[in-house]
Amino acid sequence: MMEPTFGVLDAVTFVVFALLITVAVILVVSLGQLPGQLARKWSHPQAAAISVASWLGLAVGLVMPALAGQPYEHWTYQQLGTGPKSAALHVVTHPLSSLKLLFTPFHKVEVWIGLLGNWLFLPALSPLVLVAIPSLLERFWSSDPTLWSFQYHYSMVLAPILTFAAIDTVSRVVRHLPPRRTWIPTAAAAVGSLAVGVVLSFVTVQPLDELGTYVSGARAAQIQSCLDVIPPDASVSATSRLVPHLSDRRQIYVIPKGLNSEYLAIDLSTDQAILTQSYADYLRGLIRTSLASGYSVACSKGLTVVLVRGREQGTLSPQMARFVAA
Repeated sequence: MMEPTFGVLDAVTFVVFALLITVAVILVVSLGQLPGQLARKWSHPQAAAISVASWLGLAVGLVMPALAGQPYEHWTYQQLGTGPKSAALHVVTHPLSSLKLLFTPFHKVEVWIGLLGNWLFLPALSPLVLVAIPSLLERFWSSDPTLWSFQYHYSMVLAPILTFAAIDTVSRVVRHLPPRRTWIPTAAAAVGSLAVGVVLSFVTVQPLDELGTYVSGARAAQIQSCLDVIPPDASVSATSRLVPHLSDRRQIYVIPKGLNSEYLAIDLSTDQAILTQSYADYLRGLIRTSLASGYSVACSKGLTVVLVRGREQGTLSPQMARFVAA
């Protein structure tokens, strides 16, 4: 396996990348808002939007692959096309199927209802909701189910936009009411949004249920003791919940990437939320194949196993052995 390096040129590129992104964000946020010479100088904010879009293409197409040593691999819009060009062409030539994709499978509809229903659908009546459209398309056109889920942070990106859009709708309504009655829609929207938010949160989303999926302190200690056998400079491919605990390493991959790494770290107890039958079968097959092709057990406790390439060491724990033999 070719080991990636990070030289002076990479460092300079990274610094330039960070500076340009910072300038782009400042321009997007400030353009058209600042009075005086700056606003007069940038009389066409469209130019800023074009420059930011151009830099995004440059970053994704050249800078990030140069830093990673491989092509950009995070395209998740396979149902639209194999890349931005083919996806844009698909949207233009197949508008109805592209629109349908925003609402299928049905779970996307539930997320739509959660996003807008939380504000009594008031954001849909405000022009400010147009600001949210790029984020909505980014989420619901993606093939990655995590982007159209209640369980991750993606709805937080939209929350401020939808909040201001709902306020804008209420303010537009009260303009047409007598001064003494303006408090009625305001109070109704506030109380209604609070009530619906409570119902959606604790009946539909149920965020506190996630607490039941956390492992105990003793189990966490078992997992960490297995991760501790991996040398600091070794390449590792691990299941997703283990990666943050190994992220200080130079070569760390999320399974199924990097399967030729020196170490493979697999844990089932922390992946219960995503451990579908197909994923369990995949991990079972991966362990079997790895043990048959030069890997051995460096550590195994409970439902955790760390495999190392080319050494004869331990055996699978009883729980993991039953899983592999299933």
